[in-house]
Amino acid sequence: MRSQPEPYIVVTGANGNIGKHVVNHIRSKGARVLAVDRTIERPVRDQSRNINVEDLGQVFDVLHGADAVIHLAAIPHQRLVSAATIVQTNVMSTWNVLEAAHKLGTARVVIASSIQAISTATPRTRQFYKYLPIDEDLPLDAQDEYSLSKVLGENMADMFARHYNMSVVSLRFPWVASPELLATGPRKGDTADQISDVCYLTLADTSELCWLAATVPLEKGTHWPLFAAAADTYIDTPTLDFVRRRFPDAELRGDLSGFTSLVSSDRAEKVLGFRARDGFRATAR
Repeated sequence: MRSQPEPYIVVTGANGNIGKHVVNHIRSKGARVLAVDRTIERPVRDQSRNINVEDLGQVFDVLHGADAVIHLAAIPHQRLVSAATIVQTNVMSTWNVLEAAHKLGTARVVIASSIQAISTATPRTRQFYKYLPIDEDLPLDAQDEYSLSKVLGENMADMFARHYNMSVVSLRFPWVASPELLATGPRKGDTADQISDVCYLTLADTSELCWLAATVPLEKGTHWPLFAAAADTYIDTPTLDFVRRRFPDAELRGDLSGFTSLVSSDRAEKVLGFRARDGFRATAR
């Protein structure tokens, strides 16, 4: 019996902090990867390519023949460039990936959303939650250009999945911690104000999450927005103390003792079989 061929996966934003680790992780699984970015200095034939994901024609070119695309290319947070540039870059690049994948029949699209779609790092008004930990049933609350670009990306993913019979996963990444930052230990929590200030995922777990999102069988015509986070927080304040100070009216669901995360990864575990392995504390390992 012939074995199934390993998937061919395109990764956009492959030269970024997350992208480099995702590419290496997927290659370690034996899959073929085309790493694409604007800033790859020495592209290698059939392995990497310089492209601009805001150009639809270039996206068509690199997605031809792909089984899946992991779209990480984006302006990664606020205050790097103008608000208009963030919205234009993040929204149009996501549209281009979805449109090209639809027309080419790419079986799976994974897009990088963000925890900031529900917990903006720079909110204009105070954020409240009916219950904690947060999960995918809570309403989104974009309050600046970056979080808006992620909400719009999820809206587009939902449209393409439902009306074009595609399979799309939107990964709502929290802060992604490198091994070097993990070694420094938890941060002071006195100034933490948002859920996005206290929750995180390691690079290793993020890479595995992307791999599963690109390869786990899912029905066509489905869009899965998914949270995923380490089991603990990255601040030195116990979770219940943080909640009492910041979200005293929220209903508490489950055990939030110690430094338990305020992001539920239950749906990511159910849909993808993902559960974070690494963290600042032994309880998160």
